[in-house]
Amino acid sequence: MIAQAPDFSASTLLDFEKLALKWINWPDFIEQSGHAELSAVPRVNLGSYGSSLDAAIRGKGSALGSADVLKFEIEAGRLAPLEGYKLNTGRTYFAIWRTGTLSQRTRDLLRDVGIDL
Repeated sequence: MIAQAPDFSASTLLDFEKLALKWINWPDFIEQSGHAELSAVPRVNLGSYGSSLDAAIRGKGSALGSADVLKFEIEAGRLAPLEGYKLNTGRTYFAIWRTGTLSQRTRDLLRDVGIDL
């Protein structure tokens, strides 16, 4: 089955200020993925990554995100990955903390979201 490409004609790309050079925002995604057609889509800068995700959850446009990090939002149907619009950056997210400082509740929450301790 061939998935039809999404229609971006009435969409907005929800962008954010990069806090680190290795972060990927829409201009980076467009350049690195080869999806030049996205250059014509209106883009709004919401200032932060979190704000862009919040706006996407509220149906205000399309935001960039890691499917692994947003797994529960995707499973709950609040977000949906755009097939054919993926970019493998080769980067990984890590959760770090000072040894001996995690409560049992925090340990349980981390395990619930798939973080092995």
